[in-house]
Amino acid sequence: MPVTAKLYKSVLKPWIAAPLLISLICILLQCFPDSGAFLEYSRPVIESGEVWRIFTGHFVHWSWNHVFWDVMTFFVTGIIVYKSRALSFWLLIFVTCIAVSAGLLFLHPDLKAYRGISGIDLAFFSYAALFLIRCFYRKDRILSITGMIAFAAMIVKIIYETATGSAVFVNTSGYRLIPLSHAIGAAAGFAVWLFIDAGIAGDRAGAGKTG
Repeated sequence: MPVTAKLYKSVLKPWIAAPLLISLICILLQCFPDSGAFLEYSRPVIESGEVWRIFTGHFVHWSWNHVFWDVMTFFVTGIIVYKSRALSFWLLIFVTCIAVSAGLLFLHPDLKAYRGISGIDLAFFSYAALFLIRCFYRKDRILSITGMIAFAAMIVKIIYETATGSAVFVNTSGYRLIPLSHAIGAAAGFAVWLFIDAGIAGDRAGAGKTG
């Protein structure tokens, strides 16, 4: 089979196609800078009735540097989450959009505008790390230890960003880092994993027992 045919067939796989589609939407929106003003999270405009910005604000970005790092993280972690459970992939996006936007509205009242998919990135990262940690019970210690290290590193990253207001890896010149969105995203990832992934696994384990 030719290389192009193999590549095309791989892209059509849902666990690649879904993260890729949303990544391309973010990139496409960045090609039209004016779209940010119509789609970003904007507290005054949301309060005036444009509630869709609670969702759309997460898919527009401040700069190409911003969109590059956000989308790269989203694509990689999105593949892991989707392969784990497709339902969790879509539920994480929905829940995190609402949770982060609500958190900013109630806990960060001075913030007028927000853009970026990084909150969803942290939700995916949190979920993916917890998924890997569960591999301990499946006798894959290497993946489990990798998940533990990743989860611990995520917590340290959020604490550092909250304490300093500076990003660990990304140059945030041109926009303001909002650590609260990362903390809420990570919490959303944990919540979805706990109630969906761990809950389903627990139900299956219980179904195999008899009294």
